[in-house]
Amino acid sequence: MQRWNGSTWTDVASSENAGSSEKISTSVPSGTYRYEVYAYSGSGSFTLTVQ
Repeated sequence: MQRWNGSTWTDVASSENAGSSEKISTSVPSGTYRYEVYAYSGSGSFTLTVQ
């Protein structure tokens, strides 16, 4: 997960897991974020849930 700081994207959380489910937890302030998802096998489809 990356956060926009006004001029560039900064990493705030990341994780790698070979399973079919992945959970990333972090405590960050409000702002603009982006998620990058890489699928190296399977259908390549994903569902993103933000809580």
